[in-house]
Amino acid sequence: ATISENNVNPGSSPFLRRFGSQDFSFTLIQWLVAIAPGTAQTKTLNRLPLHLLLAASSCNEKNYWSDIELLLELCPRSLKTRDPTHLYPFQLASVNEHITTPTKDEEIVKIDTTFRLLLKD
Repeated sequence: ATISENNVNPGSSPFLRRFGSQDFSFTLIQWLVAIAPGTAQTKTLNRLPLHLLLAASSCNEKNYWSDIELLLELCPRSLKTRDPTHLYPFQLASVNEHITTPTKDEEIVKIDTTFRLLLKD
């Protein structure tokens, strides 16, 4: 059985909400790659973790850029790898895949992330 088959929202887990809190300073990504560095290179749904982060994450999280840098450090090829939508990471960073309209601050972070990814290339 998968998470979606059981109608469980992984973000609703009290354990997952601890990541990035005062009690547990690591983000989920930092914790996963610390215990299994190879996860930074493992595709899920034909997307590398960097692609997943850029497409699904809320860009206003305080450790957003540090998670991106960590994934780039552990999987440098992800910067030049297109995802299944044929977009490069810098392009993914500039796209809003969410239904809601981003706030001004989220738009600024998206532009900043796009620019930083272009500079890394």
